[in-house]
Amino acid sequence: LGYPQANDITTYNCRAGDAFVSGTLKGQATVAAGNNIEIVGNTMYAGDTTGQGEPNGSDLLGLVANNFVEVYHPVNSAGTDLSSGFSSCGSPTAGPRCVTIDAAMLSVQHSVRVQNYSVGNGLGTLTINGAFAQRFRGIVGTFSNGSLNTGYAKNYRYDLRLKHLAPPKFLDPVASAWQTATWAELKPAWCGSPAFTTTCP
Repeated sequence: LGYPQANDITTYNCRAGDAFVSGTLKGQATVAAGNNIEIVGNTMYAGDTTGQGEPNGSDLLGLVANNFVEVYHPVNSAGTDLSSGFSSCGSPTAGPRCVTIDAAMLSVQHSVRVQNYSVGNGLGTLTINGAFAQRFRGIVGTFSNGSLNTGYAKNYRYDLRLKHLAPPKFLDPVASAWQTATWAELKPAWCGSPAFTTTCP
């Protein structure tokens, strides 16, 4: 499959439960991983020819990782960026440069982030058409005086279909949400200054 790359400092134990994801989806699917999901390139819907998502289509992808959902950005043991051999921005297979992700993503225990975000030069723009939820905020890049130094600039668009649709077998927080059992209006115990000198309406 070509991943991880040779000399990549990050070790991927074959028993850890990592999933490497990229490509074009026609239909609906959810990818779940016991450890991390590595997004190694554009992950888009079949009808998305512009990189703007497909808000009126039926394609739908869910990515659920117990730990990190992260954009693959390999470095070697010397801290050298290994992404120089990847396609430049604008290529349909660009990755890890200018990555577009059409998906609903969930990191159960950690973050949605960019791997080794502080190493190397800027990688362009990370476009997410969908939604993501995470336990801790993930970092995707660093900036100086408004200019991108390392990692990615953000271009996030919410997929409005996710207000009423979900990828297959996606975790459903609605089933465990709090609901109103009873409610009542109570008169305030105090509504003036000093106490009890003002008549409450």
